Amino acid sequence: MYRAHCQTSQDLLGTTLLIPPQPADKDKNYIACLFTSTHYGRRVDPPAKIATSTEAALVHLASQVDELESHGVDVGPWHLPKINSLRFRVPWETTLAMLERTGKEMTVWVYEEEDSGTVTKRK
Repeated sequence: MYRAHCQTSQDLLGTTLLIPPQPADKDKNYIACLFTSTHYGRRVDPPAKIATSTEAALVHLASQVDELESHGVDVGPWHLPKINSLRFRVPWETTLAMLERTGKEMTVWVYEEEDSGTVTKRK
């Protein structure tokens, strides 16, 4: 689904692909793919552009979730890693503020390699 979406869509930056659970999936989780940089690695977008794209992608994600929930679909809780904070070099406080503005309850998982001393779970 991801590959087909990327091959057929234009202007992905600032959008989210929300992949529903598949029939063969053991766990019935939705997967959200946020498009926040045009490139990766050495060609990754500057942090300010990534932050802008992340904000738009989160708004897009929240609207998709709201639409599904308005039709009685339980998307379930949001679980995510500490996005943007390592290779994308966006200050965590910036991303955290964006996540909080969604108004959604979520759990952010932080691995010790990322940031020792940070709370491992946030709701």
